Amino acid sequence: MIDISLRRKILIGVIMGVLLSSTCLVLADNVRVFDSPVGVAVHNTIFTDLEESGAFPQFDMSEMTVLTPSYYIDSNLWNLPLLSRGQAKAAAFDFLRMNLNESTLENVTVWGALVDTQPTWAFIIDGPYVRTQIRVNAITGEVVGWNLSSQSSSNANEVLVNSTEDVEEIAYQFLRYNNYSIPSSARYMGVNQYPTDPDGLYVELRHYEGPFYVSIGRPTIFQDMQSGYRAEGIVVRVSESNGLVTQFSYRWTKIGAIPTSGVISQNYAEAVAVRNSSATDLVIVASKLSLIEIESRPSQDGSPQLHLSWTIAGNASNKLRWLYVDAFSGEFLDEQRTNGPVKIPSEYRAPSSIPYLIIPVALVLSIVVALVASLIQKRRVYQA
Repeated sequence: MIDISLRRKILIGVIMGVLLSSTCLVLADNVRVFDSPVGVAVHNTIFTDLEESGAFPQFDMSEMTVLTPSYYIDSNLWNLPLLSRGQAKAAAFDFLRMNLNESTLENVTVWGALVDTQPTWAFIIDGPYVRTQIRVNAITGEVVGWNLSSQSSSNANEVLVNSTEDVEEIAYQFLRYNNYSIPSSARYMGVNQYPTDPDGLYVELRHYEGPFYVSIGRPTIFQDMQSGYRAEGIVVRVSESNGLVTQFSYRWTKIGAIPTSGVISQNYAEAVAVRNSSATDLVIVASKLSLIEIESRPSQDGSPQLHLSWTIAGNASNKLRWLYVDAFSGEFLDEQRTNGPVKIPSEYRAPSSIPYLIIPVALVLSIVVALVASLIQKRRVYQA
């Protein structure tokens, strides 16, 4: 029979095992809340000398942070003094004269309007030699988007593109020539194939703040500037056939410091998403912490509110769904359906799985420790 002393020690071991396993579960569920940013630091790329070097056409929202109780940024950029149409048009044509031959801008028709949740002048310029779209930051007057639909081939400075290094060099020279600076927090994502154009390659520098990806709009790898999405970062698109820059996007929002304490775990956020989804067959595919605009919750003046949230990708009937859960309060923020296939950016993390095997392992180890301690004690008593 097991004596009372040994029984007591085994009971203590069991209690210790329960406490140990509970602690392990909490640690396992939270240890990887913050991932390292994907991509490569700017100073390790061809763009190193452009880091914090020139024009920085950002929208400054660093003083617009609200903490009650969630972390979000409530923009009031539209209340700031904005450029007139004439001022913005002049900035747009200055840019075009630097990047196109002067003759291509003859006899053009210009349409322009203020657009976007962040005030931007958008112009369509159409003529016999060129068709282009250009966007100008309505606060700073710097060009933040350019899409060259077509231009006269006789006015194109074509170059050969034989490698990804050629694409990087073209993008670098474009940014340098136009005096653009790259923020030090940017992460270089390399050269990729443009999703809807087999002739298009693009260089992307993505906006990160610490471990957080910043996105004004829905999560994306890259989207067309005409689509209405507002991907944060710098993108230069190059034609593989002639080496011309055919698209450029510089979207960057300066924000304040993001707190990292008090963030709910991935497992908890995914449980909230499943519980609140309208889909009964939702399967979580991947998740990521992002500072992202929740489009269903604009501020009173229509400006974007950027929430620090768990952005969760789910599969419902083989269609991709995005679900958003506030990273601090655990409030379910929004669900967006898509008709697209379930294709997830590489930086998203697989669904959280708590290693419940820790519980029996911790219990067994605690009992073994108690038994060993008891045997050692008995041996000492016997030797005495």
